[in-house]
Amino acid sequence: MSRARTAALIAVAIVCVLVAASPLPNFVGLLLYVGIYQGMFPSTISWDAKNAFAKCYGAIADPRTWPAQPNAACEAMWLCANEAVLTPAQHDRLYSQIHRTPDCQEP
Repeated sequence: MSRARTAALIAVAIVCVLVAASPLPNFVGLLLYVGIYQGMFPSTISWDAKNAFAKCYGAIADPRTWPAQPNAACEAMWLCANEAVLTPAQHDRLYSQIHRTPDCQEP
């Protein structure tokens, strides 16, 4: 092996060690988790999360997935009314659910 090839292999090994020790793999893993896993399984998202609007479509289709407490469900419904892009049918179902929730006013 030539000295240039040996030096290149050592440099690649050093770069691999530095990347493994850096926060970059954790950051990439976080992006994959948020972007792919939560996109495929919105039920894993908390209603307090910034991307909670992704849960709206499932909650409108199945009202059992709204938060159990009426005030928390009302807040979640308001979030859906303001943040999610809804079809007219989803919009009508959401407002019907808002009217059935105790002490919940239209947003």
